[in-house]
Amino acid sequence: MATNDEVSVIEHLLEIEKQASLLIHEASLESEKRLSAARTSVDTKYKEQYKAISENAENNFRQESEKVKEARENAISEYKEKLRNLPQNKENFNKFLEGIL
Repeated sequence: MATNDEVSVIEHLLEIEKQASLLIHEASLESEKRLSAARTSVDTKYKEQYKAISENAENNFRQESEKVKEARENAISEYKEKLRNLPQNKENFNKFLEGIL
């Protein structure tokens, strides 16, 4: 049979184990809280950076698209102007048509 001192020591050890368990539980809750805050912070930073990068890429795309559009329109205009300025040789064209028909 256990003596009073042994029971007291066991009760003391059980109390220490209970306190340790509570401390571990509180540490776990604090850890989850900190991890959640860190995830939120990282997600916010990621979204901000993603938005900035995507807006920059979109603006660059639009600028380059406008440059390409202007270059295309200029090339087409220049080609049309060259066609208008080409001398027309109606006599040879008519001879060609007569030869085909």
